[in-house]
Amino acid sequence: MTEIIKPGTCIQLNENSGSKFDLQFGMIKKYLPEQKKYRVMLGHEKSDIAISSTKFKIVQQCQNETRENRTGYLLWPTIPKNDQPSVQWFEAGDLSSFYENWEKEIKVLQKQGKPWMPPNHGESPRFLNYCTKHLGWKKENIQCRRSWCFKSPTNDHREMFVVLFDSKNQTKSNVWYEKCFEPFLTNAMVVKGPMVVFRWFNKNKPNFEVSLNFHKSNLLGIVDYVANPPVKEKYGPDLSGLDFMSKELERYSKCSNHMSPDKCCVVKDCKCSKMIAQDDKKFLQEDALIDRITAQFDRFEGLRSKGGRVNVGGPGQDGIQGIHQVFKDPRTGQTIDPNQCPTQ
Repeated sequence: MTEIIKPGTCIQLNENSGSKFDLQFGMIKKYLPEQKKYRVMLGHEKSDIAISSTKFKIVQQCQNETRENRTGYLLWPTIPKNDQPSVQWFEAGDLSSFYENWEKEIKVLQKQGKPWMPPNHGESPRFLNYCTKHLGWKKENIQCRRSWCFKSPTNDHREMFVVLFDSKNQTKSNVWYEKCFEPFLTNAMVVKGPMVVFRWFNKNKPNFEVSLNFHKSNLLGIVDYVANPPVKEKYGPDLSGLDFMSKELERYSKCSNHMSPDKCCVVKDCKCSKMIAQDDKKFLQEDALIDRITAQFDRFEGLRSKGGRVNVGGPGQDGIQGIHQVFKDPRTGQTIDPNQCPTQ
């Protein structure tokens, strides 16, 4: 008997699938035993499609192998009885010249004393063409939401992220946008269907790269933190950072080859299912894991800080928001309003 493909699995339709959606990405929602087909969500269609497993293939991407930070990932909406993120790398080709032009723009903004804006990938023809071919998105409907950075010592000092989606999508709302990205952005809006995410592209270094399993566990960590921020001690040292670090390391270790071989990689007989990460540098290393979790907590601190949120844009505009520098009381270690910083 053929093994039933799990809901939440990322797939790609064959080149000759017999439908108008050839080569498009999709996500398995459920198996339809009467029809011997799968119900699949696509990137732009209002209704799901039913299709035989002979018409598509599972996206074969190791869940533990790292990619450079300028590789985006595709994040699908949740489905019933599956609260785990469904993600896949969204490898839109060589965008190096696109990023090089953006880095030049950052230098100009820095000299002008203006906020450092992330690039809009919707202005990259290569990226747009990839979205059209593999998600069915129309170029004119691709919308971008961006964080930004200000008063930063270097371009890679604080996290920047970009989220792109089809503004005309009529499928299910993407709860991951609502819970993991909107808290860092102004002007609430509903994002439907899958979205493409770029994070920390402004720090594209080999010792800071992460895996799909990291992104999945990190999304769950963001949901937990935004819903229930850790309570700080009123007196004494602030240990919330250590507590957050411990929980996130434990969360990641359960779904990766960080401490033991992975049991759930979608790639059959994948190397990650036979060894732990430290034995092969292509997997996420512990130093990079700790650095990324620490950087995530710093962003959370900025979100919680009274003076850490700055809004840009008026009503009706696509406002964006930056997380400014975190200020701590040197005596207690507590995050404080920058205006309350003790003078020397």
